[in-house]
Amino acid sequence: LITPLQPDLVGEYNFIYEMQYIRSDNKKKELSKTFLSTDYIDYFCTFMERCYSDWYNEEYLSTLTDMIIDIIIEMNDKFVAFQYSRVLFTITYNVDDYTVNLS
Repeated sequence: LITPLQPDLVGEYNFIYEMQYIRSDNKKKELSKTFLSTDYIDYFCTFMERCYSDWYNEEYLSTLTDMIIDIIIEMNDKFVAFQYSRVLFTITYNVDDYTVNLS
């Protein structure tokens, strides 16, 4: 069970915003690929799970989900796809108590 850490919201939002910028800028695609490589994927997936637990607003969750799906498509790597799909499909969101249950 992961409970929300509200003070992290601003940092998480800024990180997601920067990731979208890095991924859209052709000159920075190498940085994006390095960061999303198998060396860092466990850290990134854990971070995404934390974002899901903190962002109980459906609009933010939708944005986060769309970004993860775009990364899966963009990376075109079975291992990466499996790791990120784990984040997407093992999370059940509970709006009533603002917690995320990880299967």
